[in-house]
Amino acid sequence: MRTLLILALAIWPAFASADTVPPALPALFEVIGVGSDDQLNIRTSPDAGSDIIGALAFDRTAVEVILFSTTGRWALVNHEERSGWVAARFLQRSAPVDGPMGFAARNLTCYGTEPFWSVQITDTQITLSTPEAEGVHPVTAIYRNSEHLLPGSNTAFFDWSVDGVPVRSHILPGICHDGMSDRTFGLHYIDNALGHRGCCSLY
Repeated sequence: MRTLLILALAIWPAFASADTVPPALPALFEVIGVGSDDQLNIRTSPDAGSDIIGALAFDRTAVEVILFSTTGRWALVNHEERSGWVAARFLQRSAPVDGPMGFAARNLTCYGTEPFWSVQITDTQITLSTPEAEGVHPVTAIYRNSEHLLPGSNTAFFDWSVDGVPVRSHILPGICHDGMSDRTFGLHYIDNALGHRGCCSLY
């Protein structure tokens, strides 16, 4: 247990020192300490000498951090259709937000393929989009008090209904790839009735 605690603290960036525990990832951050005439470079690897593939604006908010490098000095983020690394010292964890299903999220959206589908999730409804149609369906139960659910653990169980068919969905943490891009996500989506398996984003 002591070894695990030491490892967790080792990869927890210093800018999160105001928190009492390392943040559950993925989580939303914002850019700080970058001049208004500059930008925060996104690189192909956690190395200042690696290629630049994009940039975040000096005042960018809602940056979804998927994971930190083993040193805690770099953060993995998504940019357009791929993932890249930014210097973690220029990121600050966003103020807590009461988002859907207990997540600290601006939005909670999950995606998948075969066939293509997406769900936009709130506490009261699910908007399911497929190539054939888009529909809004009611959430019938949220299991926030489950013994498997811990605050900040980035997991949720909830029930909803599609044309009278009950659906139970589970969102849980873990590295995920959507099969449509080179992006990396930090959340998985699974349901028991529609056969959907995919990845989720916090914005």
